[in-house]
Amino acid sequence: MAQKKNKTKNKTLQIVVRCIIAVLICAVLYTAVFFVAVKIQNPNAVPMPFGFGASLVLSGSMEPEISTDDLVFVKKPGELHVGDVVLYNTGRSNVLHRITKIDGDMITTQGDANNTEDKPFSKSAVLGVYIGKIPSGGKIIRFVTNPPFVMAVVFLLMTAAVIWMFVEDHRERKKLDSIKAEIESIKAENEKKKKKL
Repeated sequence: MAQKKNKTKNKTLQIVVRCIIAVLICAVLYTAVFFVAVKIQNPNAVPMPFGFGASLVLSGSMEPEISTDDLVFVKKPGELHVGDVVLYNTGRSNVLHRITKIDGDMITTQGDANNTEDKPFSKSAVLGVYIGKIPSGGKIIRFVTNPPFVMAVVFLLMTAAVIWMFVEDHRERKKLDSIKAEIESIKAENEKKKKKL
């Protein structure tokens, strides 16, 4: 009876783990497809599949708070205020600067390390509002998106998948052999009983 409960618990746990893995894979695939679709439509856009996005910092205009190669996180813009750090598109590139003035629909920004304000632009150019960063995260992103690294990861994942398939196949064969041995044992016992009768 205890063995049956343990088997049921193990099966339930396996189902739960597989469901969690499936949800994670779906979330990653959704994010990847969303990212690619947004980048195809507009290479300067910041994909925000769940209302949040990330961008690499390419200059030191926001020193000392935000440095070159930091990975910054932004959320979809709501109501904007003076002092907010915003990521906006200039038409040629994305810029992360602090709002210094809001005049109706027009915004003026300035980098913390800059001496002059930027040209005013429309609120519609704001892509996101800064919420946090990973210092030097850009270096990590560049490393993990480097083609040799990506190929190595794909190779390792494929190798792991093939090994997992062989291990699962071996387990299934062992289970089948165990069941066959049990059936043979039961048959032998039945034959003995028949002979006694």
